[in-house]
Amino acid sequence: MAKLLILASRGPEDPTQITLPFHLAKAAREAGQEVAVILAADASPVANPKIREHITGVGFPPLSELYAFMQRSNVPVYL
Repeated sequence: MAKLLILASRGPEDPTQITLPFHLAKAAREAGQEVAVILAADASPVANPKIREHITGVGFPPLSELYAFMQRSNVPVYL
């Protein structure tokens, strides 16, 4: 189990809020922390690559890039 568990609950209709948990998880992982992300409530649709490829929060990289980092870095993303 991860030492840092980040809960995402906002959906694709709020691109900045759904991108923020992934940005935090990326920063934690790059800092050497064990981290995982949980997609709850309205966030679950971003597990679908066709949905997340169109999401970019204000001031953040595209969600598809952050999600790809999760996969490359073996950061679990739970539904």
